[in-house]
Amino acid sequence: MKKKTMSLIGAFVLTALVLIGVPGVSRIRAASYVTSSWISPVGTGWWTDTDILMMNGWEYHANTRSVVFAYEAEGGLYRPLGVTYCIAPQVPRVRDLPLTMPDGDFLDIFTDRLNDILTNAEIRELLSAVLYFGFSGNVMTESGVIDPENETQLNNFADALATQALVWEVIVGERYADFSHRASTARNSAVDFVKSDMPGRSRFDAKYAEIVAAVQRQLKTPSFLNDSAGSAARKELVWDGNVYRLELTDTNAVLSDWNFSGDGLSFEKNGNVLTVTAAEATGGDVLITASRTIWGKSPVVLAESDGSFNAQTAAVQPSVCPGDTVSSSRSACLKVFAQERPASLTVRKQSSQPALTAGNSCYSLDGIRFGVFTDQACRTPAADLNGREAVLTVSGREEAVSPALELPAGDYWIKELSAGTGYAPDPSPKFIRLSPGAAETVTFTNIPLSDPVGLILKKTDSKTGEEVRRVGQ
Repeated sequence: MKKKTMSLIGAFVLTALVLIGVPGVSRIRAASYVTSSWISPVGTGWWTDTDILMMNGWEYHANTRSVVFAYEAEGGLYRPLGVTYCIAPQVPRVRDLPLTMPDGDFLDIFTDRLNDILTNAEIRELLSAVLYFGFSGNVMTESGVIDPENETQLNNFADALATQALVWEVIVGERYADFSHRASTARNSAVDFVKSDMPGRSRFDAKYAEIVAAVQRQLKTPSFLNDSAGSAARKELVWDGNVYRLELTDTNAVLSDWNFSGDGLSFEKNGNVLTVTAAEATGGDVLITASRTIWGKSPVVLAESDGSFNAQTAAVQPSVCPGDTVSSSRSACLKVFAQERPASLTVRKQSSQPALTAGNSCYSLDGIRFGVFTDQACRTPAADLNGREAVLTVSGREEAVSPALELPAGDYWIKELSAGTGYAPDPSPKFIRLSPGAAETVTFTNIPLSDPVGLILKKTDSKTGEEVRRVGQ
């Protein structure tokens, strides 16, 4: 477990600055001197007057000073700058020291020891999101104090405090990588530094909840997706009479934030339901790739500099300010397939001489079996959708019909496997091409034998082959 243990007497600070040299930032002139000073709200009752113990050994020490604002000084003139946030709640700040950007790896070195559940990359990602959705304006006032009777000042101050609380929650290990909250009965929460009845508390709570919801939403994927193709779920598109269709419900309620693509597929979002359609069978699995943009502001580290700041000892107060707006793409996957619609095959058997066979008990088509083959020589039996050998059996004495058999679309040969009573067998197979979704019937017409009873009673000599007639015949 990584843990930060310190016993320095510190002060809660909200610092404010946009850094010289940050790409895209040009609010500070290179010749200016950037420093900071404190600003405090009017009256008492804003935050706790007792020390609080946070996770991973972090502590917050009660104090009366609140916000540190940064300003740019040049030629005796002062200009307020934007806000930045404390990332070391118990490290003291020295007033009026110049603010400097440490080396690029300062944040990684500094945070590596502070958090037992997040990696450095995760800390950066979450800080970036908090800074993007949190307060990034200016809290400095002409009087140097926050007047709770001034709605604008109070709202800005409350929004900044809410942002600061979430920055601390990330730093001290109170947030998981998905930004869900990690509760502890043994430690205080970072939000405990503000009193429940402080001026602007309702605004603080609303902004806090707003930032949490926005960051969590960015990190959620639709519930039916997985992070990689290897772990992606597999779903089937089913023929509905017009197209192959699949409806997916997102229980995470973030579907509208995502875009979808997949070869041969169309997508429609309606609330939390994604409808996937395909005009044709897919011929195998198709990978659906979903993507969304993740927004943030680069966390730019600032530290008071008297030439002695050190990321390993955190001997000075470091903080982060919202840098450039940055974006990245997050993706997730799902596999779908659409099996080709099966065809339906029926065999019908009829007599070529119904005038002879109708009502004649000597003739019957009932029970004749037909085999389905994939080759003209009828050596390779076809398989039905369940993998069984495809055989159709007709029922009916005078005109017999088989139940429909579902088969994959393709070319087949149908051959009679057994003859009906009183009929000559038909050895010739019939060809049929089954298209996807088609329902086809193959008709066989058999020739009845003209004297089926005689054929049954005829007796021949085994040596001569001549018919042996009974006496008197």
